[in-house]
Amino acid sequence: MTKLTIPVRKLAVTAPCEGLIPASELADYLKAGDIIAKAQGRAAQLRRSAQKHLSSVVQQCADAREKARQEALAKVEQETPALRQQAVANTIQWLVAEHELESNIVQRLEPRLRSLMAQVTEEFFRQQDSTRLLMDRLRPALDRLLNEDAGTLQVNPQQWEALHQSFAAYPSLRVQSCDHIAEGQAILITPLIYMSLDLEEQLDSILSRLKHVSEEAADDYSQD
Repeated sequence: MTKLTIPVRKLAVTAPCEGLIPASELADYLKAGDIIAKAQGRAAQLRRSAQKHLSSVVQQCADAREKARQEALAKVEQETPALRQQAVANTIQWLVAEHELESNIVQRLEPRLRSLMAQVTEEFFRQQDSTRLLMDRLRPALDRLLNEDAGTLQVNPQQWEALHQSFAAYPSLRVQSCDHIAEGQAILITPLIYMSLDLEEQLDSILSRLKHVSEEAADDYSQD
């Protein structure tokens, strides 16, 4: 096809009122727009790259934390028997130390406690009715010994009435008043046994043992 070349000298349109943009300036605008578009594309690319790198770093940190946690758990698991053994050893050592401290305190207090016990025992005995004490001491022996065999209980005349009434439930027992027997004393006679009871003598024996043990403990304490 042959191209026709028709010169246009005049257009049947009205020219724009505004100023015309020179072709060179329009070319600059177009070039600037292209630069901006390229810059925006580059920026978007950088953002995507940065986001990808950030995600990678976050994942690496998570992996590092998990690895450290696993290593710590493995180390704890390996060291647990030793730590448990050490804890048991420390506990045993503490218990031994506490026991030694307790024993030391007891050793130092025991002489004073025994001395105080002796004092309280004697005061308690002096405050009691010796007749009542005789009843309490004799009743278990009578229950045990006087099943069928008859027996005689020799007591002080001042205590005869009370003891006679107290042991009236034992028909095979005869309570006898004897001048040679002091208050707090009694003698039980059966075909099989002869039992002498002296409350004052028993008290002296108890106090003597307490005093002897207290002196021994005091000597051991002074040597320590």
